[in-house]
Amino acid sequence: MHTRLFVLFAILVFAPSFALAQQSSFGLELAPESRCSDYDRALYPYRQPLELTVAFDHRSGIYDIYTGTVFTQGVDLTIEHIVSLAEAHDSGLCAASPETRQHFASDPLNLTLTPRRINSGKSGRDLAEWLPKYNRCWYVDRSLEIRRKYGLTIDELELQPQMRFSRIARVSS
Repeated sequence: MHTRLFVLFAILVFAPSFALAQQSSFGLELAPESRCSDYDRALYPYRQPLELTVAFDHRSGIYDIYTGTVFTQGVDLTIEHIVSLAEAHDSGLCAASPETRQHFASDPLNLTLTPRRINSGKSGRDLAEWLPKYNRCWYVDRSLEIRRKYGLTIDELELQPQMRFSRIARVSS
């Protein structure tokens, strides 16, 4: 009797989260983060000149997707990787070729401009650890698009904001 109750309890508790993870991976491999080699920022060089790729329009300013603010001048803006280099490294990019890592570091799909304080606060955090104050649906969807493009994995904790904020998830459910 106790064994049956335990099995039933285990099915009720663990099956929904397992099913959720399998259904919500949206073409991403579900796997724990794994650092196949030590992370070194030098493994991810920019193509030059990157500043021309992420241009600042001095006439109308630039919209910071993370803060919902338009900056025109006088703000210390920095190039920000939407999926951080360290996170990508731990999600499979550590095994990629040097050319792929350079392309990832310079890919306009994965770049935005934001104030240095926001970039420093986000640092190498992933979807489970950091979300912007504004435009969370956009941020999660873009993160997933980048992960799919580079064949990066996603872990179970990163699935939670995906299901909460992804427009894809809301349409699919």
